[in-house]
Amino acid sequence: MRVNVIGAGYVGLVTGAGLASLGDDVCIVERLEERRATVRSGRAPFHEPGLDELLSRVVGEGRLTVVGEIEHAPPADVWFIAVGTPSVDDRIDLGAVLAATDEIGRAVAATSTRTVVVVRSTVVPGTTDGPVRDRLAAAVGDALDRRVGLCAQPEFLRESTALADFVRPDRIVVGGREAWACEIVAGLVARLGGTVIHTTATNAEMMKYASNALLATLVSFANEIAAVCEHTPGADAHDVLGSVCLDRRWQVDGRTPDLVSYLRAGAGFGGSCLPKDVEALVSTARDRGVEPWLLHGVLQRNRSRPPALVELCRAVLGGLEGRTIAVLGLSFKPGSDDLRRSPAVELVQLLVAAGVVVRAHDPLAADAAAAVVPAAVLRFDDLADCVTGCDAAVVATAWPEYREADWSALAARMVGRDVIDGRDALRGIALPAALRRHTIGRVADPQPLEQGAAR
Repeated sequence: MRVNVIGAGYVGLVTGAGLASLGDDVCIVERLEERRATVRSGRAPFHEPGLDELLSRVVGEGRLTVVGEIEHAPPADVWFIAVGTPSVDDRIDLGAVLAATDEIGRAVAATSTRTVVVVRSTVVPGTTDGPVRDRLAAAVGDALDRRVGLCAQPEFLRESTALADFVRPDRIVVGGREAWACEIVAGLVARLGGTVIHTTATNAEMMKYASNALLATLVSFANEIAAVCEHTPGADAHDVLGSVCLDRRWQVDGRTPDLVSYLRAGAGFGGSCLPKDVEALVSTARDRGVEPWLLHGVLQRNRSRPPALVELCRAVLGGLEGRTIAVLGLSFKPGSDDLRRSPAVELVQLLVAAGVVVRAHDPLAADAAAAVVPAAVLRFDDLADCVTGCDAAVVATAWPEYREADWSALAARMVGRDVIDGRDALRGIALPAALRRHTIGRVADPQPLEQGAAR
């Protein structure tokens, strides 16, 4: 099948490369010249495990090509809109989606073949059958519904596991009015299995938001329990939440499902999806006369976590002014170089504002962080160099590299003895006697040394 994908971001590039690997002829439309050049060389412009290898193959086979404008794309059976929908003042910005719709409409109107336009970007409920349908109808007239179909087909791809999610989907949601168009899209994306849900476009859009809102709620619930434990001597959020998850109602065939991983205290959720999508759902609910008390609380609790981690640092060190702290991890999650809405980045900014000298490390994102952290922050590729001379180290992203590190060697580089685990990532790791581990989710251990004293 001939497929055009608008946008070479996470969603567009994974979708395009995945379909090309199944034998479809895919053209990706990407306006950024640097990004086009990277894809043409068989590489991804961001880190996603396995994607470079897949791109190298499908580009080399001629199954995936890249152009800069929609007008230069070949005719297609299916057009995917996979452009960004950023948040502006806590509301979704549909500018790129509607602009792509206008251009696709003009391209489709000039042909006589049957075509399906698919909204794969995350958009608020009512968008596909509202402004997108209106824009497409203005371009193709009475061909809409008859020759040109319109569907919503949201993605459920997670950064750092996006290819695995594409290859082994747990559900495939296709929403639209035209049965023939939905069948084409379902057949295209369901070849790898997964439960196919045929529904309305609005339901499809809402399913995406409901899914992300629930994940965000689990994270904030865990962090709300952690916040209480942090002010309750003797309580430990890890132990408390671990007990909750042993309830048989959380078990599936005798095992704990992956969903439980979201019930873990930490510095909060970030990235390009959860914060933006919950904010957009809150705004949409209010526009429709519904006050989303729970989701508002989810956002408020999430925003409280980086400041809470700063306060843990303050309590452990007996003050922050003039201290030197190594922040370990900058991306919003391990396995990704994405810094968007990262709690670790916010932590760095708050520590600098509190007078801390920050030294930062990330296995992938240290160089890219120059654009989002204060200029005074020193960034390191080598973990040992990063902690050298520090009063404390804070684990801000749960990279496996930090669990696997030689903490005895790192301790010898530090002038302080405190490791502050903001992701509960080092639990079970035997740190050397020279170091003390402090973690979120329980009352901070008092600093036994006088402020400024050597260990």
